Amino acid sequence: MTVIVGIKCADGIVLGADGAATLGSLGLVTAQQRTLKKITARGAIAIAVAGHVGLGQRIRAVLEEGLSGNQFTGRTELMTQQMRRMLWQQVVQIEMDAARITRETLQSSGATDAACSQTLLATPLNGRPELVHFDEQCAPTIVTDELPFAAIG
Repeated sequence: MTVIVGIKCADGIVLGADGAATLGSLGLVTAQQRTLKKITARGAIAIAVAGHVGLGQRIRAVLEEGLSGNQFTGRTELMTQQMRRMLWQQVVQIEMDAARITRETLQSSGATDAACSQTLLATPLNGRPELVHFDEQCAPTIVTDELPFAAIG
């Protein structure tokens, strides 16, 4: 199981991850191994995803492209809603639909595991370092000074 923690500090964001990889299929764990988990960082964008690796790769790609291309505008809260919409439409909804069909076809509740993930995004939004938590439904929560951390996994 992955554990990733993000902490909002006065001068930036800190992200850290555990060092184990769990391998499995259809909800069954087959192996666990020590590994160096990579938190993807491109410029001022750091993204950490807990969940299926392939799903995390697609989530990272969509967020990096949108942020690098300045596709999100407005207040920080509006920007995170634009991110949610993009993630849902381009990645998560497609995975959820595929998981539903697979679950019905294989009669296995574990088939939906590959469609579940959580994401921590650390990046400047409107000139301020922000830490945003996206849950399994891509619902964003902006980490605040009152509760300056988020943990996923």
